[in-house]
Amino acid sequence: MKKIIILMLVSFLFVGCGPLGCDGEPPTRATLDENGGYGMRYHFTLYEVLANGGVNPHNLSVSCKEYEYYKSEIYTDDLGAVNGSQVIWKNRFQGRDMQTSEQMAKLTFTFSDTQVQIDGFENEYSFENIDYKVETSSPESWGIPIFVWRD
Repeated sequence: MKKIIILMLVSFLFVGCGPLGCDGEPPTRATLDENGGYGMRYHFTLYEVLANGGVNPHNLSVSCKEYEYYKSEIYTDDLGAVNGSQVIWKNRFQGRDMQTSEQMAKLTFTFSDTQVQIDGFENEYSFENIDYKVETSSPESWGIPIFVWRD
C-alpha cells in the first residue's frame, strides 16, 4: 500500500499538480485611440481571450493552457450608450464586419475611457454581455501573444 501511495506522489511531482501552478485566464481588454477611423471619432481595439490546449512550456503541469488575444476593432462617434447600428465593428485579422446590420441593431455598446461594454451579443457561444477594461499600457506589455491571421 505504501508503494502505491509513494508511486502516486512521485507521479504527481513528475506531471505537476494540476492547475495549482497555472496562470489564470487573462482578462478581456481594450485600447482607445481618439484619432478614430472610418470617418468616426473614436477607435477601440478589443482583445478577446483565446485558449489554446496543450502544455505550457514554462510549466510542467499538463492541465495548463496557453492563451492568446484575438483582436477586433470598433469605431464610434460617441461615448456613452450607443446603438449597434451606429457602430462599425471590424474583425481585424480578416478585415470584415463582425456582425450583420440586423445583428448590430440588436446590440447596445457603452463606451467610456475606462470600459467598453457590449450588451445583447449572441453567437454560438451564447455570450450575452461582454466587458472590456480600457488599458493605458501597450498590448506588448501584457505578456500575452496577439493572434495574427495568416492567409
